[in-house]
Parts: sequence; structure tokens; C-alpha cells
Amino acid sequence: MANGLRAAPDFTLICTVFNEGKTIIDFLNSFRNQSLFPKNLIIVDGGSTDNTVELIQNFSVGFEYPIKLIIDRTCSKEFSKAPIAKGRNIAIANVITDFVISTDAGCVLDKNFINEIAKPFEDPSVDVVGGGYRHQQINKFADIYYQVAMTKTDKVDASLFLPSSRSVAFKKACWELVGGYPEISYTGEDSLFMINLKSANFNFYLNREAMVFWRTPLTFKEARKKQRQYGLGDGESLIFAPTLIRLLIVVIPIVLLGSPNHRKYFWYSYCFAVCHLSGFIEGVLNRAFRQL
Repeated sequence: MANGLRAAPDFTLICTVFNEGKTIIDFLNSFRNQSLFPKNLIIVDGGSTDNTVELIQNFSVGFEYPIKLIIDRTCSKEFSKAPIAKGRNIAIANVITDFVISTDAGCVLDKNFINEIAKPFEDPSVDVVGGGYRHQQINKFADIYYQVAMTKTDKVDASLFLPSSRSVAFKKACWELVGGYPEISYTGEDSLFMINLKSANFNFYLNREAMVFWRTPLTFKEARKKQRQYGLGDGESLIFAPTLIRLLIVVIPIVLLGSPNHRKYFWYSYCFAVCHLSGFIEGVLNRAFRQL
């Protein structure tokens, strides 16, 4: 790679953006500070109406690494029921390398993220690598949300873990075989994609050191909306496992007392479960009405 950047030529990093003006520079700066660079960075913008595109273009000026920006207005809620999944699929369709690394523009990458997410593929039997993620410690509520609503990737059982597309890598051939990210819902597309990959018996590996830092909801209002969106995506995709847990919490809230974090933030935990469950029911109904 030009100017001596240490490169991983078989890998491409992809992400989607839409009105990320407040976060995109933090993401790009974390990318610029990587210890290892992929061959390409492909960003699909869904027709942002803020200064996201301008910021990406300005950042690219003078940066020795080429950034491919694809602007496609159909990758937005206005034109698609699954804009994130569609954007990811468009990005991956433009990938010319054997391996794809996916993240979100609202994240900040650990300086060794690319190096760590790529490393397990030295074993040719590995098909999918899930990475770790933590919240950005912006305010007190972000910490509460992390405690009660986020998967703790440092503690999760690797055999049961479904990687998030904010921190994952996979062979492009695997994406092709399962038909890409399912374009059926606004959220939950990455969970269903990972379920499809597991169902196809691809070999998963969890590298907790491949870390990204995620901007979690900063207010109770944001969190309720986020949980409802997750439930909606699970309902439209018919992903039942997480919803069964929320149903148990809603029906028998005393189960929350078994966890110190859920006990400490009981009402937050209970409300998030209700929001997810209500979104799930709406998602199932939406799917049923579409099939009538």
C-alpha cells in the first residue's frame, strides 16, 4: 500500500451511513489510526441530508488511503423497509477481496481492530469471526444501558454468541451462499444473517480482542425507541429466542432480581423488556399482513 501503510490485501471494510454527521469523523479518525489497513474501505450512504457526505469527502482529501463512497438514496427508510441490510449488500457486492469486515459508522474502532478481526482467518477452516464491543462512556445513562441491555462479549459463551455487524468479518463466499443480508426489516438484519450462516454450518470464531466502541442510547427516550426497533426486527424476522427472554421478564418480573445489574436498575430492565416485546408483536403482525 502507498506510503508504507501496513495492509491486509484480502480484506475490505464496509459500513453504511445515514445522517451520521455527529459521529462520522470519530469513526474515520479511529480508522486512520489502525495498526493494519484493509485493502479497501467502502461506505454506502443512504442519501444523507446533513453534512455526512461532505465530511467523508473532506476527510479523504490528503489521506493516503482511498475511501470508496457510494451514495444510494434507496438505502434509506423512505425507499426501503430494510435500508441497513440493503446498504450492506450493496457494499459487499462491490467488494473485490475474499474477506469482508463489517462495522457501523457510529462506532469507534480500537487501533488493533482490523488486525485482530483478520488474524483468525490464518486458519483456513474459519469462515466467520465475531469481534467484541463495548459502549462509549459518554454519560451515566449510557453506562446503565450497557449494564442492563447489552451483550457482554467478554463473558458470553462463544458457542452461543451471534456476532453483531458492528464487529464481524466473514468470507465473501459465505455471504453469497446464504443470499446476503435479509432485506426484510429495519433492524435485526444482522442477527438473521448470522443465524443463516450458522444454519449453513459455517465455522465461527470469537476474538474478543477485535474491539469496537459503540455509541449506546444516551437518554431513556432513545433507549425505549432502540429496544422497540430491535423487537420489531426480531418479529419481522421471526427471531424468537431473545423475545422469549423478554416475555419471561414481563410475565414474571421477579426473575430480574437474580442479576445484580438488573436488580439495581430494575425498572429500566423491565421497561426495555416491555418495549422489545411490543415491537416484536408489531413485527409479527406486519409480517402476517404482508403475506395476506
